[in-house]
Amino acid sequence: MVSIIIPAYNVENYIFRGIESCMNQTNSDIEIVIVDDGSTDNTYRVLMKYSTLDKRIRVYRQENKGVSSARNKGIEEARGEYVIFLDSDDWLEPETIDELLDKGRQGFLTCLDYNLIHMKKGNLEEVAHQQVGTEEAVIYKDKLIQCFCLNKYRLGSACYKLFNRKILLDNHIAFNPGIHDGEDGLFVFQYLLCVDGIVYRDKKMWNILERPDSATNSGYSWKVATAIDAAEIILNYKKYNSSDMTYLKSYYTSRAICVKFSAVKQKKSPSAEEMRRINMALRAYVREFIKCNRQLSERLKVLTIAYLPYIILKPMLCIKSSIKERIVPE
Repeated sequence: MVSIIIPAYNVENYIFRGIESCMNQTNSDIEIVIVDDGSTDNTYRVLMKYSTLDKRIRVYRQENKGVSSARNKGIEEARGEYVIFLDSDDWLEPETIDELLDKGRQGFLTCLDYNLIHMKKGNLEEVAHQQVGTEEAVIYKDKLIQCFCLNKYRLGSACYKLFNRKILLDNHIAFNPGIHDGEDGLFVFQYLLCVDGIVYRDKKMWNILERPDSATNSGYSWKVATAIDAAEIILNYKKYNSSDMTYLKSYYTSRAICVKFSAVKQKKSPSAEEMRRINMALRAYVREFIKCNRQLSERLKVLTIAYLPYIILKPMLCIKSSIKERIVPE
């Protein structure tokens, strides 16, 4: 059985697509574990209504602790051999579970792809996004850290993947409640260290909704900077060989780039102390970042971002917003 874990917070107008997409899976051997993370709207009422329609749906409620805590509660309550994670405003294609199980290998992490959907004036529009570039791939243990650091197979997200729950429990792998940006990557990285490889298929089974009021579009705050904390935990998680360490330092730099972009492009400027910390993180491993198969144009852009004063960099980044997209894959 596969447990589909859905954290929910104030999504009364969106969560119906996700729940119904789970109910309509071609593989019926599933359970749907939904954790209401202290919603203040009618989300819980919507969830309870669905739970009366399908006995496979189990709903739990907790005070607001964040998405990591809600997902951890879902893992704790899950009964399936496998688990997947679905965000509350996203939805699955009908064959998702069958696709994940079909190509699964014992001891491997199975990964799929996604459709990116924008909401504009209430309408849903599919948009193009960066492709992985391969229809199917098998990557073995010796290349996993490199692939993770370059985000080659959507490894930065806990979605689009099939996790073995026994591996999660036996290795005490859980989401870190203190990390608010980058918690997915940290979770996936810890899991990768416990498996023999990954199986990737270029099948777009998740539908990811980007809406103006979602958490990922809420602007800069101190929570965004915890992406650096997540990368630091990964960097110090264990002893790595020199090649892996180079890639991990490059990954750390790429996360710092994302944080600086978020900080600089917002109307409200971060404090001097926050910016100092971001710059220190960004400059710590610039050399390693440049070593990891980076083109000359990318090297120059990174150096510019790392060392130009804030007062000069801010108007530049507001005009040239495509710089980030070329340096840091989503």
